[in-house]
Amino acid sequence: MDENVLVEKQHKKGKLYTRERLELLFDNGVYSELTSEENRDGVWVCTGEIAGKKAVVAAQDFTWKGGSLGRVHGRNIVMAQDYAIRKKIPFICINDSGGTRVQEGIGALAYYGEIFRKNVQASGLIPQICAVLGPCAGGAAYSPAIMDFIFTVRNISQMYITGPKVIKEVIGETVTMEELGGSRIHSHVNGNADFEYDSETECLEGIRHLVEILPRNYKSGQKAETSYKVPSFHFQLPDNPRRVYDVHELINCVFDEGSFIEVKKGFAEASVPKGNIIIRKAFGGAYIAMNSKHLGAEEVFAWPTAEIAVMGAKSAVSLLYGKKIKDMPQDQAKVFYDEKVQEYTQMASDLKFGLEQGYIDHVIHPEETRKALSDWLRTSGHVSRRGIRKKHGDIPL
Repeated sequence: MDENVLVEKQHKKGKLYTRERLELLFDNGVYSELTSEENRDGVWVCTGEIAGKKAVVAAQDFTWKGGSLGRVHGRNIVMAQDYAIRKKIPFICINDSGGTRVQEGIGALAYYGEIFRKNVQASGLIPQICAVLGPCAGGAAYSPAIMDFIFTVRNISQMYITGPKVIKEVIGETVTMEELGGSRIHSHVNGNADFEYDSETECLEGIRHLVEILPRNYKSGQKAETSYKVPSFHFQLPDNPRRVYDVHELINCVFDEGSFIEVKKGFAEASVPKGNIIIRKAFGGAYIAMNSKHLGAEEVFAWPTAEIAVMGAKSAVSLLYGKKIKDMPQDQAKVFYDEKVQEYTQMASDLKFGLEQGYIDHVIHPEETRKALSDWLRTSGHVSRRGIRKKHGDIPL
């Protein structure tokens, strides 16, 4: 498709096209791609200089299959993360995605887990920055939460685990995209976002400024910049001790002009044997986050009753075949819907793919659970769990 058409599609949504974003982010708009155009699969992986520092960027392209994450797409992001970790340079992800490519099932989910694990490995080693410049749905919403900084834009950013349609179907509640996961919610209510802007241009400039201030990695430190002006000290506390004052006025009198950025802090980590038993439903982000192989579980057991999929059968059928079902006569629609729900349920219950790929180690009967865990724990204490050497870790996962 003509790129001008793609640009126009993004502009109609009030968003910039991927190339425009990259040109604003990299110095002089110059960057090189680490993948060929044919292998992008909806994500541009690029490297270049940002504020004079080498960095790598994975920018999702909503005009390609809604920016959905499939296996190739996920592999590209993991490659970008590996590149950043190996070179010890900042990693920046521009999120603009509808979520998991449902048709690819557990194969797509696996790469979300791999992305999360790389996030944890990179934490404390290199800066990790996320810009939510469109939808950031489903499994995609987990990664920003464990990165160092989240940037949002009013009326554009949307970050949520499950969309309004699924919420309506499952619990009967009506909620808008903005109420569910808009910029205001994450910037002013739950505190997930670190920065909020009125436009993408301002947001990308904010990222450039942050990269300029941050060190490349935890070992590089930051050289003093002579370009910053020394502020004059003019702050005075109110005479009345009960009177409030703006602490930013004090900060602006102490820090180099233009160098202060207000952000959140917090980190912790532990190293223990990690095992997992899937006894029933393991859908979407819950499959990944509940100690899956992709987050480093050493042994994964599953009962015969286990179901692993992107989402529940009814929600998946509504998403994949909703328009087709709507156009059918009512009696045919019900038969078709029931058949597809049954097919999807059988697919989710088939553990063969997970076993073949090594995502599941053993299928065990419930009564074998204690012995299976006991046998595993008896040997797991001898496994080395030495991770990447770095300053600090991320939240426990």
